[in-house]
Amino acid sequence: MCGILGSINCSNKDLFNDSLISISHRGPDNKSIYEYENILFGHTRLSIIDIENHSNQPMEDNELIIVFNGEIYNYIEIKEELKSLGYKFTTNSDTEVILKAYREWKENCVSKFNGMWAFAIFDKSTKKIFLSRDRLGVKPLYYIFKENNFIFASEIKALLPFIEERVANKNELIRYLIYGVQEHRKETMFRDIYRFPKSHNAMYDINTNILSFKKYFEIDINKNYLFNVEEQLSRLVDNSIDLRLRSDVQIGMALSGGVDSNIIVSNVHKKNPQIESFSSIYEDNDQINENNNIDITVKKLNLNQHYVLSDVDGLIKDIEHIVYIQDEPFDTLGIYAQYKVYDEMKKAGVKVSLDGQGADEIFAGYGTYRTIIMRENLFSFNFWKDYLKYYKNFLFQDIKLCLISFFPVLFEKLYFKKRASKIFTKNQKFISSKKSSFHDFKNLNKKLLNDVSEYLSVLLRYVDRNSMSKSIESRGPFLDYRVVEFALSLPSNLKYKDGFSKYILRKTFEKTVDKNIIWNKEKKGFPVPQNKWCNNVEFLKKVEVYINNSTILEELNINKNINKNDAIYWKIVNIAIWEKIYKVKI
Repeated sequence: MCGILGSINCSNKDLFNDSLISISHRGPDNKSIYEYENILFGHTRLSIIDIENHSNQPMEDNELIIVFNGEIYNYIEIKEELKSLGYKFTTNSDTEVILKAYREWKENCVSKFNGMWAFAIFDKSTKKIFLSRDRLGVKPLYYIFKENNFIFASEIKALLPFIEERVANKNELIRYLIYGVQEHRKETMFRDIYRFPKSHNAMYDINTNILSFKKYFEIDINKNYLFNVEEQLSRLVDNSIDLRLRSDVQIGMALSGGVDSNIIVSNVHKKNPQIESFSSIYEDNDQINENNNIDITVKKLNLNQHYVLSDVDGLIKDIEHIVYIQDEPFDTLGIYAQYKVYDEMKKAGVKVSLDGQGADEIFAGYGTYRTIIMRENLFSFNFWKDYLKYYKNFLFQDIKLCLISFFPVLFEKLYFKKRASKIFTKNQKFISSKKSSFHDFKNLNKKLLNDVSEYLSVLLRYVDRNSMSKSIESRGPFLDYRVVEFALSLPSNLKYKDGFSKYILRKTFEKTVDKNIIWNKEKKGFPVPQNKWCNNVEFLKKVEVYINNSTILEELNINKNINKNDAIYWKIVNIAIWEKIYKVKI
């Protein structure tokens, strides 16, 4: 796990070096720069696999040079295949495996990788740069492509020195305020800086200055897994965890009171009883604290457990830093609690964390998915019989959402107007969310597929920036593309059944996780006392300065007096802080 930076036609080497330093938190173990003619490749390394110096990057193999951020978990298996083809290796790193795989299979090499990655390979013989980003977009990659300059980096902050002015992308800020973060889009909240699309390769021809993209992967939701489903799922998750335990450094685990992280923790504990776990807690708030469930697992497994307190005093102190870490404004202060967990991990010497991201999006863990199942079974007597037995308390809410789902475009426009009337002091023209997931409520698996593409991408960005700010690699077993395809191919009645969401996941691991957790219907997610924090006197005093000095809020005609309990309030505060620390104009 690392930070990468590359540029073509950048003559200012000091500028390049300073930009690379700005992402040194992603890789504090080594910093190196490769130079060839008008090309600069930079790398900051977080040593995880083969931590010796010979595996530092940029890594060269004859005419091929690579900078790589991420992990190829099945690198051992690919390495053996390459050895059988006559290849010889000088390191034990997955980086060298990528280079040899590219030499053998060219751009098709990525279809063999099980992992998370963003990398660039320069071929001196062809004067071309091959770039790739992993299937789900776990690892970030951004770029500038203007005139004869092509620059790419792991984080936006490393690209900012290469643009003339830091200008806000007005339409993206408006979409953020109305619909939340738009991580699936090419455009970012900075004008002229773009997001490299997940599941894509690209080839940049230095001679012709042409950048061309090609999608190499589509999630197949039509596979047939209906035979021995529990056995298949158990085997897939177990193998995914085993691959993600490959490490030459200390591993820790994030533990909440929910199903997903408990499955991972219980599985890993069987293999390594000494592994440490880390959990977020809050002061005096039973509605969001998950202490009781966490304590059940801690006692049952006798875990080496760390409890991490997040409070408003810490938030006030760290608020500029967490906004800086994320590069772009974000939706919720839950990010701060996550940041604190990784901070505690770093203090404990952890360099790799296993986390539970993705399970809710692929196994239908959110209550709103009931609306789609309702649409799928509108005229089924058996469905309504079971629904009234288990979900009757949600009847009015679900029927309302179900009716709305038949008119998504109209609803989006009405929704925009309602929110816009709160956010803006002047009329704002309609701007579409550009979200497929907002419109597709006909089929559960298609909805989940869109949510993986659009909503999950947002959570993955948060995790990447928070973990890497503390030089920790976050690994998600449920993000294995095989697990994702398996889950998205299963029918609705295996995801919602007998009053439980994620039914098949619970059923498969009911003997692994304590019954009080695996069959607990309460869904908390990753909550924080955001309303309490945003009404704190000292917090308000702190953020008032940013709001009052914000030019962007003025230019967008934003209502600065919005209710502090409204989720929009934090977004307004976030824009003002972001504008100040990144010196953004509009």
